[in-house]
Amino acid sequence: MGNQNQKHRTDHTPLSILRKRDNAAMDRRDHYVASTGTITVKYAQNFDDFAANVAHSLRHWIVYRTDGGRFARALVRKSGSLEELHKYWGANNITPGSTVELVATLYRRQDPLAFNRWVMEIFFDKPRPAVIDAEVDIVVVTRDRIEKLRSTAMDKVLGIAVTLAEKIPGEEGKRIRKLVKIADRLGSQAAMNLWYYNYDPMRVYIFHSTPKQKKEMTEKTNGKMPFDGYAPYASDDWRTYPFREMANKNGLDDLVKLSDAVMRGLLGYDRRMLVGMNKINSQLSQMRIGGRSAYKDAWPFVEHLQKLLESPDHLYYAYDGPTKDRGIIEKVFRIWSNTE
Repeated sequence: MGNQNQKHRTDHTPLSILRKRDNAAMDRRDHYVASTGTITVKYAQNFDDFAANVAHSLRHWIVYRTDGGRFARALVRKSGSLEELHKYWGANNITPGSTVELVATLYRRQDPLAFNRWVMEIFFDKPRPAVIDAEVDIVVVTRDRIEKLRSTAMDKVLGIAVTLAEKIPGEEGKRIRKLVKIADRLGSQAAMNLWYYNYDPMRVYIFHSTPKQKKEMTEKTNGKMPFDGYAPYASDDWRTYPFREMANKNGLDDLVKLSDAVMRGLLGYDRRMLVGMNKINSQLSQMRIGGRSAYKDAWPFVEHLQKLLESPDHLYYAYDGPTKDRGIIEKVFRIWSNTE
């Protein structure tokens, strides 16, 4: 176990080295496995001494002896959660030299080879007390508090998305950087409300619905565009809100889990958006001869899609905009409106 009264070194690897390590992990698109354990540590009033005690307690879980504990002492302070706990105990007048319990959650790389399963991040928390026949306080969370949490979550999502988007190669990366740039420029509140149309409601509305069914599909907005709500006959909602979904699902997760979720989210939302628009474009292209008369009730919606593609504050702008790749729908728009 080691001597609890032993004074440990406090020097540590520069945190900039660990950040470079994180960037390399993002480039590899690493995935992680979490494990949690409880440790008992001697509390020290000085944070450097306390961090050194924590690192020493984790010496059997992470690299320690090969560099005298320098890497471990950097890793325990990297997430910031240990320092927050130290401040909490200090504010509650914990006696220096007394023992405290911490719950440590370690995130390791997924890898078939054990020696490549490096610990990339550690988060610390207080143990949760068991409640047996005890009165439970009901905490009322105000709307302002909820909005603040949502804003904080979105800020984290946008910050990570900006970083990750730069690392995605090819045309996929170009599109995703445009998407993220739109959200980042508008800010966290507006990013909550960025959306795109799901494919099935568009397909059914344009090609496979009667005027009566169209009215039912757009009941929530009383037939006014942009459409929203559930679309019967398509069995799906009209809209998806990608940044809102990422913030609500993962925005308050730790950095490792959030980074993984944001990367998967950016790739998935981009793919679904692009596939949906390309399918609609392909189907519209097949209706060139007599198409407008056959689908005249849907024509205003096609015009509406084109306007969204031209709006700098809409996600579709990333797939069109003032660039050479204009025209996912524009070509068909011109044919149907007889401007070519």
